[in-house]
Amino acid sequence: MSSSAETLLMVPHDLNRFIPILRDTDHGEMLILPDYPLTVKHIADIYHKDPRGGALITGQPGNGKTTFLAYLLGVLLSLDDSPDEHTKLCSAPILLYTPTVKILFYDGQVYTPSDPKNFHFDYIPSPVYSEPMPPVCVLINMGMAEEPEEPKGIYESQCVIFPVQAASPNPILYWHWVDRRTAAMIGLPLWTEDQLLCGFIYTIRYTTQH
Repeated sequence: MSSSAETLLMVPHDLNRFIPILRDTDHGEMLILPDYPLTVKHIADIYHKDPRGGALITGQPGNGKTTFLAYLLGVLLSLDDSPDEHTKLCSAPILLYTPTVKILFYDGQVYTPSDPKNFHFDYIPSPVYSEPMPPVCVLINMGMAEEPEEPKGIYESQCVIFPVQAASPNPILYWHWVDRRTAAMIGLPLWTEDQLLCGFIYTIRYTTQH
């Protein structure tokens, strides 16, 4: 696989206001590092071995954990009922979980609670189908919380969920649920110099000098 970075355009553009990392980019375009697809495959392997486990994506601040979570959301939303060739994953409910946003993607529809700050995992509705619903993939980023804390109720919930949390190495953000679920810990590597230079042009925080 090439060591260079690629880009991904998230559509529709309205999705940007739901995913905080995309608010800081131009037109919802974000940089996809070569490690991202490999990490998705790693998470899929973990999921197949233990659908009630989970994964913690960690690494140094600013190395792309939140962007990876947005990328993972895009990958999961693109799945259908047929197993993906590389990950063997199929379409399943997805919950995007941040301190201020809780969005459930389920069966082609998008739902959000009336009071996101007091959301509990047991609020997720049971499926109406006769066949068991696959585990809800919960994508978590608590980095914007006013006070560092874990997602509430994640390890007490009766709902079958597979959490994937992106967090800096701060156990306050994840320790209890990771320990109780024996979740896998996956570290993202530091950026190369070439990747860092490529990243400058994909954020509105920097301007190009001509």
